[in-house]
Amino acid sequence: MHKRDRMVRLRHLEHTKMSITSITTTNFRRFAHPVEFAIKPLTILVGRNSSGKSTLLRLLPLLRQSLTTRTSAPLLWYGDLVDFGDYASVVANHDREQPIEIGFSSRPPTMSRRRLVERNYRPSDSDNFSIGTFRCHYRLGARDRGGKSTTTLRSATIEYPDQKIRLDVHFSEEGRLTAAFIGDQDLNAIIDVTRIRISRKIFAPLNISIARDDRSGFVFGDREFFSSALFSALREIMDRRISDLTLNSFVTRLLFSAPYNFSRVRAAANSAGLVTLVQFVNTYFQYDTQIKKKIKAILDFFFICRASDIHLSVIFDTFSTSLYIGPARVRSDRYYRYQELSVSEILPDGSNLPMFLNSLASPQINDFSNFVERSFGFGVVLDSSGGHISIRLKLAYPVVTHTH
Repeated sequence: MHKRDRMVRLRHLEHTKMSITSITTTNFRRFAHPVEFAIKPLTILVGRNSSGKSTLLRLLPLLRQSLTTRTSAPLLWYGDLVDFGDYASVVANHDREQPIEIGFSSRPPTMSRRRLVERNYRPSDSDNFSIGTFRCHYRLGARDRGGKSTTTLRSATIEYPDQKIRLDVHFSEEGRLTAAFIGDQDLNAIIDVTRIRISRKIFAPLNISIARDDRSGFVFGDREFFSSALFSALREIMDRRISDLTLNSFVTRLLFSAPYNFSRVRAAANSAGLVTLVQFVNTYFQYDTQIKKKIKAILDFFFICRASDIHLSVIFDTFSTSLYIGPARVRSDRYYRYQELSVSEILPDGSNLPMFLNSLASPQINDFSNFVERSFGFGVVLDSSGGHISIRLKLAYPVVTHTH
């Protein structure tokens, strides 16, 4: 991701304040059947041993190491944060023929229509509209390649149910896009889907680009592609008295009206100030005509590509910065060598906890100790001596010994 695009997206993150509301999975370790977990500001998992609590928690660092590491696979099972082994070790009942499915839901509060068309536009409250729930679902599979088992992305679904828009894309074992649907509309009837290039890393922005049909290998941006598709579809049946310049202006207004809505399409025609264009829209778009279905599919596809790119950027940053601390284990080390290092986060195994606490200011250490004391009945004290750091527990109440 280019630095400029990254900064633009981060500016938008401040505006959306989007959070994940649920995570779904199927055939992931013990979860052989579809299961959905609601995510709240504070989520507590309670269950018997080996019921899948740790599996669900370790899914977060798995996504983080997959998104932040350069890899050719959609998921990096073994990395610096967690080790799941390989596909066969993760899929339920070790059945490599079954797909592993992972998805999430979130609810972004608003979306700017202008932001969809102009990537560098900073949205304001005046042009936002409620977009409803955003869902994304991925289906993974195993493939034997050169005597090794690799993980591939079989299909992905991106959905805005409140807008009644759903995109389904399917990939070959080699990773090429083979089919795409907007609702029940086969996009291959409108465009050559083999020209579309989509990122195959799950929970990352789609970064859709379109290869030119002249086989030059050159790839151009999706706005140019959608404008061209709309222009070609309309030019075929539109009155020739409407000039190409007027039609191009109308196409731009259509992009700003996405997703498809007849009232917004008619408003776009009215704003062009041409009676012939308004009559054309009233004739062909008010009823269930073929051109209406085609234009709707293109506008909805444009909307879901641009909107999901923004929302998946938020999810990308959420998973990329998630923290995971594994279960506390008894360690043989009682003292830790002091290092003049800046520690920004605790390692998954908690091994750098003393260094992390030592890097905090005294008021922060006291706040942490008070939190532990309220939760567990004892506080925390750092002891530094002889170039070593140790953590000592401080009882909240004095020990009373009863003698009989």
